Amino acid sequence: MPWAVLMLTHTEVARRQTITLHGQPVAVVMATTPETAQHAASLVGVSYDAEPPSTDMSVADPAGDGQTYARGDAEGALGSSAVRLEMTYQTARIITSRSNRPASSPAGTATG
Repeated sequence: MPWAVLMLTHTEVARRQTITLHGQPVAVVMATTPETAQHAASLVGVSYDAEPPSTDMSVADPAGDGQTYARGDAEGALGSSAVRLEMTYQTARIITSRSNRPASSPAGTATG
């Protein structure tokens, strides 16, 4: 595409051969105008092989994905701690802050 400034695929964006997360970027388009970027993005095609989700942590990705980071001795610290809390937290995949959204005025117009 002679008008494209730069187009990257998932192997350059994520540095991986596989896509593992919902919402994971698979391409990046850079252009000189928003209109050109929108057109270039509309030309990006994605094909994939659907796989069943892994919901059991003991068997999920047994070969490891290279993104496991260990620091310290978590099991030792938990085992010797005076208090241990087990909780489940649920967070949104995408979190927007108030500063990212315009506020509405009493007249119903956007400010910000």
